[in-house]
Amino acid sequence: MVQRKDLLHLSFYEKSPYLGSDGPLRYRIEKSEEGEGDDKKKVMKVTIWPGPFSYDKTPEEKMSSKNFEFSEEALDDICEWISARSAEIHEA
Repeated sequence: MVQRKDLLHLSFYEKSPYLGSDGPLRYRIEKSEEGEGDDKKKVMKVTIWPGPFSYDKTPEEKMSSKNFEFSEEALDDICEWISARSAEIHEA
């Protein structure tokens, strides 16, 4: 189970993606943009995939992504989302 203390401060994501794992589940959290033109907004894109392979070596069709608001509060939601997906893998 991913907990809030496992993730870094928001300022880290401004500069670099973060990669982690929870059992067989791998995840990547990175700053991204959503929308077009003047409607663009900064978001945190979370991508998950089954291990054992790295982000770069996993086929895109095995990955799943979701965007979250770029905020400290969203990190709690990210933990819940990753943990729920991880629980699904453990049950399978």
